[in-house]
Amino acid sequence: MTLLEMVISLALLSILTLLTLFSSTSILTFVRNRIVGLPNYNIGLTKAYSVAYVDARDIQFSATFTISENVPSVTLYKKNGANLVPETVNFKELIGIDNLSTATDATVTLQQSPNDKNLLHLYINIPSEDGRKFDNTVVIKRLVNAVPVPEKFTVNGGNVTIDLYYPALGFGIKPEGSVENSDMQLATETSTVTAVIDSNGVRKTATVTLTDITAINGIDVYQKLYIQSTATQVDYVTIPSLIGVDSTPCESITVKVETAP
Repeated sequence: MTLLEMVISLALLSILTLLTLFSSTSILTFVRNRIVGLPNYNIGLTKAYSVAYVDARDIQFSATFTISENVPSVTLYKKNGANLVPETVNFKELIGIDNLSTATDATVTLQQSPNDKNLLHLYINIPSEDGRKFDNTVVIKRLVNAVPVPEKFTVNGGNVTIDLYYPALGFGIKPEGSVENSDMQLATETSTVTAVIDSNGVRKTATVTLTDITAINGIDVYQKLYIQSTATQVDYVTIPSLIGVDSTPCESITVKVETAP
């Protein structure tokens, strides 16, 4: 082999070595970015599922909730005695997305399902160093309808005060020809209607008024139902249809009034 051939061979070997080195570096970088990003994604998603399972139980059994996508947080309303008490759940803090080592651009966002207002979509997005995005969704469903069923009665002569288990937006009416309870709409007059009571087997009309106003989500809701009657004794009360604080409708029901001894 001549000197020239040796020089050419060494040059080709050097080029091959450099190509192999750069190719290996590129492959290693590609793999490393994914290996580094994947654990953070798995940690974040595991926390998201854990939070959804542990902390979202309050959401599942809350009367209603509102969301803030920018924080992201949920303000839920849980029943505590006769009241609905607000409580805020901050998913960004609970998941600890800011503490994941390579997740400087990681995000947690919340959206309410356009098809079901009782569904929350918790989106988690964690990018790797090369910009590849790891993302997934945790779905949280509220399981309780805030139907304002009666909790207890107070009788004063023929007048009856009913504490609603959940607050009501107002009275409900069915559109003409509607047979489905879900079609019930909020009445234009939301505070007073005429209902039927039974006194000693005689059915009479009485004025029913929603009272005890409180504000939830910036909307006035009612916590009590007051039935004004001229009867000396009320045995049964037909409670008119109501719309719950979460817009859940309920049918008209008849309940027996029991006077405490």
